[in-house]
This record gives sequence, C-alpha cells and structure tokens, in this order.
Amino acid sequence: MNNQNLKFNDCVKNYSNHDEIHLAALGSVLHNKKSREMWILLSNNPHKEYYLKEMAVIIENEKNPRLPIYEHHIKSMVKSGIVSTTEKMHNKHKTTFYRAAPITVIVSAKHYENTKNIKLGESLTQLYQVG
Repeated sequence: MNNQNLKFNDCVKNYSNHDEIHLAALGSVLHNKKSREMWILLSNNPHKEYYLKEMAVIIENEKNPRLPIYEHHIKSMVKSGIVSTTEKMHNKHKTTFYRAAPITVIVSAKHYENTKNIKLGESLTQLYQVG
C-alpha cells in the first residue's frame, strides 16, 4: 500500500477528550518507553503491517528478543485503539499483524464527530501524504 492509497482511517486515529477508557489506555501506552518505541515504528510505517517478533527484532536489534514484554505492551496498545490488528497466514501459521495510523488527534467531544467529516478527513490525510 503506498501513501496515495491510504484512507482516512489508515492515516488518522482520533479520540474524544471524553473517552476516558481509551484515553487512560493511551496515556499508559505513551508513558512507557517500550510502548512508545513500538508505536513510533508502526506509526512511521503505516503502509506496512508488522508481526510481534518482527517489531521486537527491529527495536532490540537482536535475532531472538524476549517477546513477553512486547506481548504485554501490544495488548495495551490494541486496547487503547492506537494500534489495529489483522490476522494473516505467515510461515504456515495464523499470525496477528499490527499497524498504527501516523497521525493521532485528541479533540473535544463537541468536535469529535466533525473530525470524521469529509473535508477535515481529506485535509488530515493530505497532511500525511505531503509529510
């Protein structure tokens, strides 16, 4: 998938400032260095999906990184909504792949629905494609 084919939901993850459950989970994710490293890798490469070990190998720069810590953090990231998942076959096994939008926006509840409007969505999508 190249930048021109990315849709609004691929480019932007938006949160309402009244969504306490997701914002608390998001805060937990951004508070932790390992989670931030994972999120940065994913959000810097929204056209690519990574499986867990692949992310760990890149971040740790080791062939056999310890995966339990990554499993713990990715669960929190998925719960917060900042990371999405897809299931695919990889090496003859069903594998979960992860991706994140390159732009994350927190807006007031009053304006939350407006972030889904076509013009704003196009503007944010174009911002990513230009950057």
